Amino acid sequence: MNFSLVDNQQIKLAILAHEEYSSNFLDVKKGELYKVWCEPGQRWTDWFITTTPKGFFNFLASIVGLRVKGVKCLCLCAAFDKKDETAFKIGDYLILEVPDYTKLYFFANDSKGYYKNNKGSIDVYVQRLR
Repeated sequence: MNFSLVDNQQIKLAILAHEEYSSNFLDVKKGELYKVWCEPGQRWTDWFITTTPKGFFNFLASIVGLRVKGVKCLCLCAAFDKKDETAFKIGDYLILEVPDYTKLYFFANDSKGYYKNNKGSIDVYVQRLR
């Protein structure tokens, strides 16, 4: 589902661990400023390992290659326009200034082709600050 926020508006998005790019995404424009966060206690699962939006060290995934290099497995991340080269870490909190007019998608960091064994979801809160 596509969302667009005005100044000071806040929304809660459910991000599913098994989606390579979230079906809930935001329309954003260059220069807009957003606060993105997750409330404590939320967890999702990679195969049999349950973790928070900060993720966990997964030796096998690090060998295969995670989509966002140097970021833990199942860490909450985001990308613009479904392009992995624009991907970045969110974890459980981030202030984000949008570099360009685009769409913002969220995802659990994992290796491409290994999303089918992910379970659960994380509620992500997004507030447009300007």
